[in-house]
Amino acid sequence: MRQLPFVGFVLAVTLLAATRAEALVNGIDISVFQGTLTAANWQQIKASGVQFVFARVTLGSCCDHDANYVANLNGAIAAGIPIGPYAVGYPQTNMSDPNDAANEANYLISLTKSYYQGSGLMMRPVLDIELPTDGSLTKTYTSQWVVKWANTIKAGLGVDPIIYTYPNYAATELNSSVTSYPLWIASYNNSPPATPPASAYAPWSTYKFWQYSSTGTVPGISGNVDLDVYNGNFLQMLQQYSPNYSNGDYNNNGVVDAADYVTWRNTMGNSANPGVAADGDLSGLIDDGDYATWRSSFGNAVPNVPAGAGAGFAPVPEPASSLLLIIAALTTLSRRSSRHLR
Repeated sequence: MRQLPFVGFVLAVTLLAATRAEALVNGIDISVFQGTLTAANWQQIKASGVQFVFARVTLGSCCDHDANYVANLNGAIAAGIPIGPYAVGYPQTNMSDPNDAANEANYLISLTKSYYQGSGLMMRPVLDIELPTDGSLTKTYTSQWVVKWANTIKAGLGVDPIIYTYPNYAATELNSSVTSYPLWIASYNNSPPATPPASAYAPWSTYKFWQYSSTGTVPGISGNVDLDVYNGNFLQMLQQYSPNYSNGDYNNNGVVDAADYVTWRNTMGNSANPGVAADGDLSGLIDDGDYATWRSSFGNAVPNVPAGAGAGFAPVPEPASSLLLIIAALTTLSRRSSRHLR
């Protein structure tokens, strides 16, 4: 039976969404130990199915940083892979300094803020908290240190960070005050499609990222590399953990409105870094798919506004915006109909 074009379009989108929801969202985390990666390496990494990366940037406060962090951030962005910076925390080294956590966080901010204001897909920053304390720190002290670090990141970059740790450290060194921040757990006792048991991520009630191997292999990288998965689908990850993802807010003013339709229309046919500018569907091309992203998000406030961008929230569209929405919908439907008549 011949279906109406629009019905077929809706069915195709529904099937695609279902397929993406079931697929694993694969990632890696890297540092100087993976060597210097070229543009060709990054293309191999992307082609292998890697969908996100975390890269080490800082180790404590000024001025110890990973020698390859700039190359890694730039390389992933150029390849269109979302990437986030991680900082190795040292709560045990400067216990007499009440500003120690803030100092370490501010050092990460100083090296990465320009990336969050740029045109690449950045992931939220991560605190890697795993170094042994040898009993010198209390659970309360360590947890307060983590919260101070996280609050400084929120003030400087506009987003809450992710906390990376392993099961024993989480259970013995941290209390529930840190569980408001999303967890990236390192647990190697099983691997996808299995999931880590709840005991692996206490005191958190769930995890968002899972590092399940430290001895993985990925095309484009020589030697071992850490392997990770996101607990959800790719679109959910971008919406919740990539501050730069446009999600229909193509002019970065904090709300999906009529002005974003104008931005999409005026840049139609242009190429873009996947997920930024007016490329809401991550195709790398500004096309009808990006109109669909804008239309489905119209009227919504977008919380992940890049640091430094304006934030004029408007939860209810003005009449002019509503009229433009109708005109835009009719224009797009007309374009679809004319293609089917050829």
